[in-house]
Amino acid sequence: GINLSDDFRGDSAFNIGASYRKNGINELGGEWLTRLQLGDHQELFSEFYQPLDAGSRWFVAPNLFAETQNVEAIMDNDPIAEYRLQRYGYGLHLGRQIANNGEIRFGIGQAWGEADVRIGDPELPDFNFEEGYYQLQYSFDTVDNVDFPREGEDIGLTLRQYDKGLGSDERYRQWEFKLDKAISHGPSTLVFGGRYGRTLDDAEVVTSSFMLGGARQLSGFRQDALPGQNISLARLIYFRRMTPRSFLPLDFPLYLGASLERGRAWNNDNEFDSGYINAGSIFVGYETPLGPLNFSYGLNDEAERALYMNLGRSF
Repeated sequence: GINLSDDFRGDSAFNIGASYRKNGINELGGEWLTRLQLGDHQELFSEFYQPLDAGSRWFVAPNLFAETQNVEAIMDNDPIAEYRLQRYGYGLHLGRQIANNGEIRFGIGQAWGEADVRIGDPELPDFNFEEGYYQLQYSFDTVDNVDFPREGEDIGLTLRQYDKGLGSDERYRQWEFKLDKAISHGPSTLVFGGRYGRTLDDAEVVTSSFMLGGARQLSGFRQDALPGQNISLARLIYFRRMTPRSFLPLDFPLYLGASLERGRAWNNDNEFDSGYINAGSIFVGYETPLGPLNFSYGLNDEAERALYMNLGRSF
């Protein structure tokens, strides 16, 4: 996929990525998934999913990952620097599938990296870091179409505890909850949901921040422009299919839509709190042979506005 955002102030973000999944590697149905993304947010992730029994209920999933992204440091609600954050690591999960649509995982992971000042006061320190954590993750997905969902729900809950016993520089806890639910009537669809993430203890802000910003992720901000150790986002998305359903095997529908969003980002040290921000967007989407193509215009009550283009998943 491809995503591009521009905030009309000379700042833009661009990413291009692809994924590859190899199924049926062995008799138990092992799978190998690899994702690669290049651009402002660079990522390489590779996981081997290995069922432990013939029913494919229990599984193990080792993974390797590397990522690089920009993270703003904010004090008194003003950016004072932008760090280039690099992180490399690995993990191992043990999990079980729940019915046909859910799974639960428990695992451990370790990561290390560095944060270098990219923009800002050159006297601000660069630093290295190490992380080690336990993770519990639950997911449930009945969405009928990941690109333009018409019905179903997508739920995710992730709990992490960073622990010095696993090599982490700091001990702290984080959790994040995500929800999207789609309801349709005729050609019209409503998707409502959001995200809520918390950091429960003191931690280095640059390495422990969640990200908001981007189309329907607090529209008006460019992609991942608003970091915070704690975030909240609620959103309501409406879209309507503008073309009739095709009786042919190939069907490339056109959609028009809009969103309303309300969100907040804040840190535990009280140096930054965005307050609640109201945002919205309008968009046109088209399902193409290469995936969904989506053009959006977003704005918010912080006088931020941006244009977005996505080729790939839109929500």
